[in-house]
This record gives sequence, C-alpha cells and structure tokens, in this order.
Amino acid sequence: MCKVMAVRNMKSLQKEDGSFYIGKADDKFTNDVTSIKNNNFTLCNDNKHVYIRDSVSRDSLADVKGRRCTQYCRKLFDTELQEMRSTELWRACFTEFVGTFLLCFYHIGIIIFGSGDAEPPPLLHISFGHGLFVAAVVTALGDTSGCHMNPAVTLALASLRQIGITRAAFYIICQCVGAISGSMLLREVSHPHLIGNLGVISPGLKITIGQVLCTEFIITTFLLMVVVATSDKRRHNAQVSAPLIVGLTIVVNTLIANKISGSCMNPARALGPAVVRGEFANLWTILETTHDCCVARSLDSKIDATPGLEQLFSESLPETHL
Repeated sequence: MCKVMAVRNMKSLQKEDGSFYIGKADDKFTNDVTSIKNNNFTLCNDNKHVYIRDSVSRDSLADVKGRRCTQYCRKLFDTELQEMRSTELWRACFTEFVGTFLLCFYHIGIIIFGSGDAEPPPLLHISFGHGLFVAAVVTALGDTSGCHMNPAVTLALASLRQIGITRAAFYIICQCVGAISGSMLLREVSHPHLIGNLGVISPGLKITIGQVLCTEFIITTFLLMVVVATSDKRRHNAQVSAPLIVGLTIVVNTLIANKISGSCMNPARALGPAVVRGEFANLWTILETTHDCCVARSLDSKIDATPGLEQLFSESLPETHL
C-alpha cells in the first residue's frame, strides 16, 4: 500500500506525462513494482517518490477531500452539541440577557430622565453616561460571557472564530430578548409625558439615509476594531483596562454621531424600543450597517492565524491510505 498525502495545489505538481506527485513511497510499496504498475502508479528513478496518473489522482484526491470535509463537519457538530450541554453556556447566555436588559434600561433612561424635565439632556451627559455604564457593566459581567451586549460584537467575534456558532446564536437571541424586556420595563416605570419615543433610533433633521448608513458604518467599525483588539490575548502592550477603553470608545462615537444617526452601534439597542413602540421605519439601516461592519471586520483581520477550513487539505494533515 502507498501512503498518499493531501496537497494544496495539484496543478503545480503535475508532470509532463500527466502524472501528479503525491508523496513518499513506503518500503512495502516500493519493493512491489508490479503492484505499482497494476494500480496506475509510477515510481521515479530514485525509488523514493510516487507519482499517480491523472485519472486516478483526481478520483483519489476528491475522495480524500470529501472525507476530510466530512470529518471536519462531524467534529464541528460534536463540539457544538457538547457546548449546548454545558452549564457554562447557559450561564453566559443569562449574563448576556441581563447585560443587554440593563443596557437598554440605562441608556434609554439617561435620555429620558437625564435632564430632570421634558427637554433632552446635554449631549455630553448622554455620551459619558452611556460610556461609563458600558465600562461598569463589562467589568462586572465580563468574566462570565465577555458581556458583548451587542449582536454586532458577537458576530464579529464569531467570524474570527473566537466563539462558536451555537454560542453566538444563543447570545444574539438573549441580547434581543433582554433589549426588549429592558425597554418594556422602562416604559412601565416612566411617566407618560417623559417617555417620548422611548429612545427609538432615528436620524437627525435633514439627514439622509445615505448619511446615516455612512456614519453608523464608521462608528460601528471603529467600535468593533477596539473590541477585537482588546479581546486579543496575543496582545501584551495594553496598559489600560479593556472595559474603560470600550467605554471611552462609546463616548467619542456618541459625541460625533448622536445628531446624525442616533449613534446606535447596536442592533439589539435599536430593536428593543422599536418593538415596544412598534416603530420599525429606521431599523433596517442599523441591521444593514451591522452586517457590513462585521464583513469588513472579518476580512480585515488576520484570520489565517486561527485554525479553520483553509487548513483542511494542507500537507500537515495525517496521511491517508489508499
């Protein structure tokens, strides 16, 4: 039998006679020249390497790749199933629910009650209120789930394979439910003349949809860039706490974008009051921006540093017997 190794690029290994270099021949295979010829294998002069004819190589490698893909999918399914059975996942999901619940309650509450009257509070109060709250709650709950409180953050980390697919899906569900619950509770405890639109995200006066999309894309991408950088365990140069850095990012994003797009940066934050109030006119802009930001963030990151599908058919895989 011959040990055949999977290779990355078969075309670069094709020879003039139509054969492909596959790998080194073992002793048992090298000593049986008749077996080599009968199985459409060709042995080179140095008796150390094996070539395989074109008709055989394509079928053989297709089978190898198919088995590798099946093994990867089975392993991925088993890993996700095992994670669903762990209590740690459900503790983390509950933490995401609580964190996003508090996020909507406090963020919208600062806007409603920040000035003590019917007029909106100053932008500086809103910005620092939002940023300091995020820094505080991430510090308190971050050890359990990372305290994303934001589907955009969860999707970005999932695209970078820092969290699994199942965990990301449950996180997003809990974040959306928490946002709706927090907005609903705030409506019930607020005086009717102070509620207004309950913090529903809406663009500023004379602001076009294109301006909203562009602004949200910039500030959300900047937020994801900071979150991914502060969550990277390979970085050793950070001297300031990650919650504080993320909180200050919220502050500056709110200062620059509040009068343009509402400085949402968070689909769950936009979804909560929109569902409670039944106002969905501008919700699609936040969802579209989140999708674009996550795609851009994943493409910009060094994904090749993390094991993934691109390593399925590399030469480092275990040898396969034909």
